[in-house]
Amino acid sequence: MKKLVFSLILALAFAFPKVAKAEENCSYYYGGGVVCGTSVPAHEAVDTGIEDYPALIGVILVGGSFVLSRISKKFAN
Repeated sequence: MKKLVFSLILALAFAFPKVAKAEENCSYYYGGGVVCGTSVPAHEAVDTGIEDYPALIGVILVGGSFVLSRISKKFAN
């Protein structure tokens, strides 16, 4: 069960990667060819989520596993 939950969390983390979008700029010169280049738009503030803190995710998962193991041992006795 733990492997299944871990696999699902890992799959969701990699399912939605953040991608930088580049814009293509082309300039036309009279009597010449076309010169094209790419530029990345200015930095924009984005909402940070839990995926920006992998150490926190690890602590939560390890702590949750510890709590579940203690609970299961308590009811096993």
